[in-house]
Amino acid sequence: MALPHFKLHDVSENESGWGPLTTQKLEQFADIPYTPYSKSDKLGRVADWYEAENTTGRDQRMRNRRLEQYQGYGGGTTSVFAQQQDDDEGSFSLVENRSANVKRNMGRGAGGRGGQRGGAAGARGRGLQRLGAGGRGGAHSTRGGHMNNGRRRFGWRDFDRPHHVRYATVTVGEDWNVVEEIEFHRMSRLQYEVEEPTDVALCGHVSPYTKLADRINVRTEQPLRRSEYVHYDVSASDDPIIERLARENKAQVFATDAVLSILMCTTRTVYPWDIVVNRVGDKLYLDKRPRGPLDYLTVNENAADPPVDSKDKDNVNTPSALAYEATRVNHEFALQVVDTKQRIDLAQPNPFHEEGATEKPAPAAYRYRMFDISTFKGDGDAVQVAKPCHLVVRSQLDAALTGTTAANATFTILHALNQSDIRAPGNGGALDWRKKLDTARGAVVATEIKNNNAKLARWALEGIVAGVPQIKFGYVARTNPRDSKRHGLLGVQSFKPAELARQLNVSIPNAWGVVKAVVDLCLQLPEGKYVLARDPVKPVLRIYGVPLDTFENDDEEDEEQADGSKPETA
Repeated sequence: MALPHFKLHDVSENESGWGPLTTQKLEQFADIPYTPYSKSDKLGRVADWYEAENTTGRDQRMRNRRLEQYQGYGGGTTSVFAQQQDDDEGSFSLVENRSANVKRNMGRGAGGRGGQRGGAAGARGRGLQRLGAGGRGGAHSTRGGHMNNGRRRFGWRDFDRPHHVRYATVTVGEDWNVVEEIEFHRMSRLQYEVEEPTDVALCGHVSPYTKLADRINVRTEQPLRRSEYVHYDVSASDDPIIERLARENKAQVFATDAVLSILMCTTRTVYPWDIVVNRVGDKLYLDKRPRGPLDYLTVNENAADPPVDSKDKDNVNTPSALAYEATRVNHEFALQVVDTKQRIDLAQPNPFHEEGATEKPAPAAYRYRMFDISTFKGDGDAVQVAKPCHLVVRSQLDAALTGTTAANATFTILHALNQSDIRAPGNGGALDWRKKLDTARGAVVATEIKNNNAKLARWALEGIVAGVPQIKFGYVARTNPRDSKRHGLLGVQSFKPAELARQLNVSIPNAWGVVKAVVDLCLQLPEGKYVLARDPVKPVLRIYGVPLDTFENDDEEDEEQADGSKPETA
């Protein structure tokens, strides 16, 4: 009896791995779908005979709950065998072989960081060359809620919650091109130490501060008066003193204290803003846009629930209405606490007030200071200047604390913190100043630091840049919560700029590091006009290249308004 014949197939030996050789062609298995094996698969059962049955309705939902922790061999069957509709090559897409458990949250989710982190320059003398050379990956996560590790339960009143929709301060034109993007988290590591600045010029005139204002309290409230004075806020490019310094090659970079402080506090800002960057020859001018966001003060910008826009045009608690009110109150307070009958003339007259004009300029001094922001190389005693660069900043001083002449005068800066309607949305949980200012001023200050962190940080840095020994804050509240035109002065408090910066956790080297990095990047740009804008949603700064005639119409409209109407007064 002959034994059955058994033919042994050829077995290929794969010395470099497991399975058949990559060069071996298996014609009989061509075009047959298969499930790839992955070591990450959870093999909870040998075979799944339940897959084809009860795949819809309640049985499917119950099955998913019961067996969601286990997967059959090659758990990616759903994604692998899903039919892909290929109309053409352009619709081709990659499919993930491993199934992912997608969490569906009705509230705000907590995402992860996407992409690689860009490089940052932190040492003295190193600007934004590294910062711009890093990866474009940034933080793509959204802010989580207050419960359950970033997942907040969807409440029954969430449909009626006001949504904070912010829009860019400038409309990006079709002929604008993005030159650079800078993420905020890359700015937090920048460091730069500056030496003591040099005073270049001192112009204008000031009035002495009224020391009786320090005794004002809630019981002795004073109504805030309106005065007919003109306030000048000229951009750096239009400043005649800066034009003269540029012709004399005293510096390469020019800016005002308002523009410099917003750059220093970039990572603290929430509302969008923009700066016009002009590259002329080897000079760099950081300008504010006419009637732009830097002309107005923000209110409760950093609050958990900031003010929101309203369809009611008469609503006095919208962000724009509050910003206009805060700016006007700031001017009125600065004039009320000084003795305008006395005048201290400085070395040079007001550079913005024309002789023979009928309008009265508000008492203000303009101090021009030059900072050395050169790039250095070497360490220790071998430090050398690799690339010289000087920055001239114009700071505004509001009053004289001591002294009666320009030679012995000590200056200060005056600002007003205003309270609107504490019952209106967006009040930031503020206390009633008329009840708590005299008895719990520390709590009032802490609330203001929380709700207006960016604004207070800007004021502290402006005081440091100006070199004043102290700045004074006035607490101003509405006489009637629904009336935004009448206010009362409830008190005045003094702060040293450096101590206020420490309370706000402001890093001076980091603030100068951001300025140094942005300046280095802008100096590398070719001549022309650019716009540096903060994104209204993402924590990103963008530099746009724009045509030279951008915003020129705004300047002409401002000139026509100044010629045909009364200038802005406080």
